[in-house]
Amino acid sequence: VVIALGTFLADRWYIAFPALFVLLALAFRAIKTKPGKRAFDTFLLRAPLLGGIVIKLNAALMTRTLSSLISSGVPIVRSLEITSRVLGNVYFSDSLAACAQRVGKGEKLSLALKEYVHLYPIVVVQMVEVGEETGETGSILAKLADFYEEEVSQVTKNLTSVIEPILMLLIGA
Repeated sequence: VVIALGTFLADRWYIAFPALFVLLALAFRAIKTKPGKRAFDTFLLRAPLLGGIVIKLNAALMTRTLSSLISSGVPIVRSLEITSRVLGNVYFSDSLAACAQRVGKGEKLSLALKEYVHLYPIVVVQMVEVGEETGETGSILAKLADFYEEEVSQVTKNLTSVIEPILMLLIGA
């Protein structure tokens, strides 16, 4: 089916380009809606190569923002609320908003985050727990943010070295 469609569109390129443009325009418009954004974020989290990068990127952003706010003296519940609005991924944002409510009721942040181990790496939960016990949550989160930012940098470098030969093959074909 894909080959037949490709052959059909190759012979009628004047149809393929406008159709592709319309599809892209509709996709970008759909992402602006709440259900579209949630579907797109679900796709990003479940995509084989992108899922790990998205998780690490959001973990880095969350830990960096939370670290800055806590170190500046902002109360933890308010810090979580602000950080939840900073994160671009709907699932990460919703999880931090829920954590803010639970922490506001007296629960530890590490216990609230344990419920979201499918989103946050276990290292984040463990380091938050250590920070809570030692009273150095801000500085520990800053070190964790450095770690995840370096991880994202390394993964993207490796990804470009993998994608480059694939693109050469596609262009050659």
